[in-house]
Amino acid sequence: MEMSRNDYGYPDMGEIEITPAQKEELRFLKKVMDRAMEDYMRDNNPKTKETYTRRREDLRMFVAKLRSKGIIL
Repeated sequence: MEMSRNDYGYPDMGEIEITPAQKEELRFLKKVMDRAMEDYMRDNNPKTKETYTRRREDLRMFVAKLRSKGIIL
């Protein structure tokens, strides 16, 4: 029996809405990552690159956690 998959390639688990707290955390992580990216583009030094990479990974992990719960963003 083949599992159906949505447009994002994740198993179809029914539609689960993002909570207000999750939405706010997502917005915060995006804002922090954007700021780190701007700093990196302006300074282009190893410390700002490391900060940007860490912030991008934090956002990626959070989104992956939401998607594993069936929340499609």
